[in-house]
Amino acid sequence: MAKAVLPFADWIDCARDPRESNQQRLYFVGTFDRRITFYSQQVRALRLAHALDETGAILPSHSVAVVGAGAAGATIAMALALMGHDVTLYDPADDILHL
Repeated sequence: MAKAVLPFADWIDCARDPRESNQQRLYFVGTFDRRITFYSQQVRALRLAHALDETGAILPSHSVAVVGAGAAGATIAMALALMGHDVTLYDPADDILHL
């Protein structure tokens, strides 16, 4: 039995801060989840990057800031950069995936 894939809008809505308006362009990958694996963080990051790109929520002319260079942050930063977006990755550690 195949899993259903959520529409792009659902992936974007799931990543928004529930306290913010729909106009806010702030997204979270796995922040509020309990059981998080390296793989699940990468899958969520790639799905969100794909949804944001496909829906036009972010355009190549937009600058994107990614905060946190863990599995999700490094993955979404790389995915968006490969899609042609201008990405800056912020983390207090000197290296990515420092944990």
